Amino acid sequence: MLKVYSSPVGTSVHNIKNVLEASGIECTVRGENLTVGVGELPPVECWAELWIVDESRLKEAKSIISGADQPAGDPWTCAGCNERIEAEFGQCWNCQTHRPS
Repeated sequence: MLKVYSSPVGTSVHNIKNVLEASGIECTVRGENLTVGVGELPPVECWAELWIVDESRLKEAKSIISGADQPAGDPWTCAGCNERIEAEFGQCWNCQTHRPS
């Protein structure tokens, strides 16, 4: 197994895990309970880590992580209600209008 990602935010590690698993890359999270050791251990040693099982997929995993870790783009304004919507969403949360193409 190889470590491919780590973060002090456990939800970020689990998000990347979900993205990799959606691409068929088996992985596991380690160390997510080490935050209790901060102060006794260096903080970076207490970060949650993501490890892939198949080492031959390292290059593919790194490429996927690189793309998943990038911002989704610029926010957009809903034509239906003028609500400002974050770029990763394709539909307005307020009125369900779809983002224009």
